[in-house]
Amino acid sequence: MSQQGRGSRDNFNVGGDYTEGGKAGRDINHKKSFKLSIPLGIVALAGAVTIGGATTIAIKNILYPPNKNVSPSESPTVPSNTPKVENSPFSSSPTPSNSPTDSTEQNKEATKDKLLTTKQCSGCDLSGVNLEKADLKGADLSGANLSKAILNQASLADAKLAGANLEKAGLGGAELINADLSNANLRGADLHAANLAYANLSGSDLREASLYAGNLSNANLQKVDARSASLAANLENANFNGADLSNASLGTDLKGANFSNTDLRVRGITVDQLQKIEGINLCGAKLLGNVTSKQGC
Repeated sequence: MSQQGRGSRDNFNVGGDYTEGGKAGRDINHKKSFKLSIPLGIVALAGAVTIGGATTIAIKNILYPPNKNVSPSESPTVPSNTPKVENSPFSSSPTPSNSPTDSTEQNKEATKDKLLTTKQCSGCDLSGVNLEKADLKGADLSGANLSKAILNQASLADAKLAGANLEKAGLGGAELINADLSNANLRGADLHAANLAYANLSGSDLREASLYAGNLSNANLQKVDARSASLAANLENANFNGADLSNASLGTDLKGANFSNTDLRVRGITVDQLQKIEGINLCGAKLLGNVTSKQGC
């Protein structure tokens, strides 16, 4: 059999008709026309090549945009009138000139300047502000937010801080002689070595506060909540009437202190030591072992 005959079984027309013999293959070139089903946007370039008496059809597909007369050597281009996509998720948005955080900090700095100038800042937001060693003698900060503020070694003698929020504030070594801290929130505040002599802390929240090595002599601490506080300080003549000092730590510098009706189930000092302190008033105090004292009644 000739090579032409052998090649005929390997040939088929594009329409899917099986051909037999080289003659049938050659008939594709001379007699039959064929159609290609081309998806939209695809141009088919076809060429017929005769090899060994059989016809091979080579087809090359090239993708172009629909209805565009673009040569194969050219790349499609984006029309100049393509609308601009706004707010694309891949496009960077402009950075605002002032973020809310920046504005808040700027406001606090302005408020701080006002306080230092006028010493009048009732109800102000000064949370987290650095006022270390500031001269705030007699300042009005009643109801102010000073949570986490830094007031170490600040001078606050005679200052008005009634109802102020001083939670977790730093007041180490601060001067608070005769200051009004009634009903203030001092929970977790650091008041170590602070001088609070004659200060009014009645009704204040001193839970977990540290007043270690501080001076609270003659201070008014009636009805304070000082649970778990560190009160190993000078408490001579301090008034704790009706206070809750359960689980607080006390020192022994308690001469003349008033603990009447106080929850005095404290750490750092025994009941026997308490009862031996000169001038101490334990009338109605609840001691360790749930014993109610009558000393001083």
